[in-house]
Amino acid sequence: MNIKNYKGILIILVSLFLVLTPANAKDKSDEQNYSEIQYNLGLAHYLKQDYKQAIYWWKKSANQGNATAQNSLGIAHYLKKDYKQAVYWWKKSAEQGDATVQFKLGITYYLGKGVKRDYKQAFYWWKKSAQQGNADAQYNLGLAYYYGQGIKQDYKQAFYWWKKSAQQGNAEARNYLELAFNDYGVIKKAFDKIVYWWKKSTQQGYGEDQYYLELALSDDEVIKKAFDKIAYWREKSIEQDDNEAQFKLGLAYYRGQEIKQDYKQALYWWKKSATQGNIKAQHYLELALSDDEIIEKIFDKVINEREKSTEQGKAKSQYNLGLDYYLKQDYKQAFYWWKKSAQQGNAKAQYNLGVTYHNGQGVKQDYKKAVYWYKKSAQQGNAIAQFKLGLAYYYAEGVKQDYKKVIYWWRKSAQQGYNKAQNNLGLAYYNGQGVKQNYKQALYWYTKSANQSYSEAQNNLGLAYYNGQGVKQDYKQALYWYTKSANQGYSEAQYNLGLAYKQGQGVKQDYEQAIYWWRKSANQGNTKAQYNFFITYYKQEQLSKDIKNKLLSIYTILLIVILFYFMLFIPLRKFYIKIRNNNNIKIFKSIILMLIPTALLLVLFVVCFVVLYIAGIYIINVL
Repeated sequence: MNIKNYKGILIILVSLFLVLTPANAKDKSDEQNYSEIQYNLGLAHYLKQDYKQAIYWWKKSANQGNATAQNSLGIAHYLKKDYKQAVYWWKKSAEQGDATVQFKLGITYYLGKGVKRDYKQAFYWWKKSAQQGNADAQYNLGLAYYYGQGIKQDYKQAFYWWKKSAQQGNAEARNYLELAFNDYGVIKKAFDKIVYWWKKSTQQGYGEDQYYLELALSDDEVIKKAFDKIAYWREKSIEQDDNEAQFKLGLAYYRGQEIKQDYKQALYWWKKSATQGNIKAQHYLELALSDDEIIEKIFDKVINEREKSTEQGKAKSQYNLGLDYYLKQDYKQAFYWWKKSAQQGNAKAQYNLGVTYHNGQGVKQDYKKAVYWYKKSAQQGNAIAQFKLGLAYYYAEGVKQDYKKVIYWWRKSAQQGYNKAQNNLGLAYYNGQGVKQNYKQALYWYTKSANQSYSEAQNNLGLAYYNGQGVKQDYKQALYWYTKSANQGYSEAQYNLGLAYKQGQGVKQDYEQAIYWWRKSANQGNTKAQYNFFITYYKQEQLSKDIKNKLLSIYTILLIVILFYFMLFIPLRKFYIKIRNNNNIKIFKSIILMLIPTALLLVLFVVCFVVLYIAGIYIINVL
């Protein structure tokens, strides 16, 4: 048989080689694609509450290195209280850099769930997560430094990480930061060494070193609380007639920085500085002497405050002691000391006492008593207590529901800059609860709160722009605020962001991004996101399957026709003509001669068909 007759076969075989060769080079990326499909299949089963199938597919995906699947598998095992397996999968995911999982892994090591309790490992994973910007991890890292768990005690680092977390809107971090600033013991331990060495120098009479001691002690917000030491060493330096230092001391007394506000002392030190020619001191002295309010305070209120200072100091100490016990989770002792402090009028202690009654920590839960102490604190201007009191009136906890009082207290809190009160006041205006409905006012308060990184307010502001309520409709601004909120993990914003991507509002239409954000929201239990994810994802999958099935049918028909024509019909036709034209070959012999090549060609046809059919399925699935 002439080779030229089989040029069609050779072309097919070469094409097959070219098709299969690049496919091998794509194995790695294909595996990644398959792992993502497996993960999504697991999620779909999870949403249908078929947990066995969910775990089955997540495990397949996780074994291929899919970090999201590893995290989901960890959660599934954690919920079944199989903590060892949860830690196993979370560790795999955390090692790939997932900040949220790193935070959770730190928690398991801290609590000793599924693994031996290990503060060093907890610290290790929290630090990794914190360095990627996870606010919860930053807060916990601050706690680790504060208590010296897993790391040497370091108050500076505690403040550093709490500040980072607070800047992202973490309310607990803000609270601890404020509490730490009031803890004289923390200040003393953190800066004892600096004070010790500069004292050594200043005691020898070096005015410049005394001045630098003063600067060091007053440079940080935390140090400003150590007013007794600062005042003592600063005044020793000032007695050497440094007019600039004298001016600064007057300023400190005037503003109440580092030391108790005292206008009389401010005037005294500015006068000393002014007589030496300090122009700033002369100017401030002139302004102060023309201020009637200052003169009144000097001769009346300051004296009264000094008389009360001893008792106030006692109340503050009791409050701080209660805080120490609370941080150690000894709620009964915390309650005991806060009550003592609260009874002396300490606003923070009164608020905290309200919280303990509300939550039933260290005392039997009692909403009426919670309201009583919230009100005491709120009347002294505590913004968080005002907000909580508003919530009590809103939910009728310990008092009758009263929307007017809700608005009254939320407004007081919001005007002091408390972000949650600002957001809730915005919602009240939006819904017309306790006030006349006013979208512009709602927008105003949402904006105030959103600018302080409160995720719920950011989502609400996004909705206002999306619907054009109180402002001109602007999908780009809506997308901007949705994204800010969604990146903080707020599930409703993640759902809304998914809608924006699906509908192409404020951004180019992108189904993959829509599914991405809905999946994040769905994982937090948002039912709307779960439904949309399921419908959109499976519509795409079904459409993709239908197209692939049609392509495969067309490909199969064409493959059979082409192979039959080139591998059977043409070669056998030519061979038949050749035999027929040869008169010397008898009929029986010619039949035998036809059967042999026919059988060989059929075998080759089947092999080529199977190989090309499999290659076709692979290529269509990849597409």
